[in-house]
Amino acid sequence: MKKSKILSIKGLGKKKTFNIEMKSKQHNYLIKNNKNNNIVSKNSTAYGYIAYQTAWLKTYYPTEFICATLTVQSQKDEEKLDISKEKFLTEYKKLKILPVDVNKSKLTFYPEDDLVVRAPLDSIKGIGPKASEEIVKNQPYVSAQDFMARAGYIHLNTREIQIIQECGALNSLGDPEFVAKEITSYTRIAEMTAKKKKVSNISAKNLF
Repeated sequence: MKKSKILSIKGLGKKKTFNIEMKSKQHNYLIKNNKNNNIVSKNSTAYGYIAYQTAWLKTYYPTEFICATLTVQSQKDEEKLDISKEKFLTEYKKLKILPVDVNKSKLTFYPEDDLVVRAPLDSIKGIGPKASEEIVKNQPYVSAQDFMARAGYIHLNTREIQIIQECGALNSLGDPEFVAKEITSYTRIAEMTAKKKKVSNISAKNLF
């Protein structure tokens, strides 16, 4: 093995663990103690240890492992998320990934039961992180009317409410057709109120 120059050594934590930076393109190398010629570090050991931990979690806590993996993938790339979903659904035949629900969804993929995963509110296109946080914070909602009554407090606009309804996230609050009619009625009233307020403001400005 060719000798490689050590650039820096940084202590990590309370145990005798160190992060050693090497002037080398290799990732698998040994570092020997000059006093007794013993091996003191092997860089690939860290990767092996992480792989061992991952395998253990996947074996004994598969639902939590799946949720964590999907959450990380959702923050990176939608295509990678879809690939991970298909991979897990193929590997775990009993796995169920449930759709978004305003009462049951959280900000991340959430384990509802053994191999039952609930999709997060962040997975709805057009709903930002702040709106998602407020929806979760104000759970539960007893009906579609209750959700709409608190929509202003949550700072949801009419388009966001429509998106939430269209993706089926309000289906648990009542009959989907009835909920859709309620949402349509609510958005029309909200839009008319906004127009009247705008006209009123313009008229008030013209007085001065």
